[in-house]
Amino acid sequence: MKNSMKNRIIGMVALCVMVAGSAYAELKDNKNGTITDTNTSLVWLKNANCFNLVSWYSSNASLVPALQSGQCDLTDKSVAGQWRLPTIAELLARAGNTSGFTNVQAYYWSSQNGSLSAYTAQGVNMGGYAFTIGKAENCYLWPVRAKLSSGN
Repeated sequence: MKNSMKNRIIGMVALCVMVAGSAYAELKDNKNGTITDTNTSLVWLKNANCFNLVSWYSSNASLVPALQSGQCDLTDKSVAGQWRLPTIAELLARAGNTSGFTNVQAYYWSSQNGSLSAYTAQGVNMGGYAFTIGKAENCYLWPVRAKLSSGN
């Protein structure tokens, strides 16, 4: 009985260490202006404030679709059209761990429209909650993309 209980306690301690140790291990700095979340394979712009405050319209119409290697400290060989605004869920997950990123701000646009009207969108506060805001208002944007076939 003592050995069984001892083994269970050792197992629980090992599990807690693995979970706690993986909190920051999920982010890999690609040394090309991007950081990969190894749990989701999403690639994030390392500079979380490359564009300053912008409207949702500007971010979706011109800034994010045109983002490519050579801008925002990127040397990742990405091309225009590969980047997008993240979803609310993706931003909320990022709010839990911004380790290794630079210039992280408080409020970011998500790709999702607001439920109040066609003129609103959803944003995320890095404190861990979503909000609705007018698309003509200004927030920060933090582009994300899928992993490139070349690896990052």
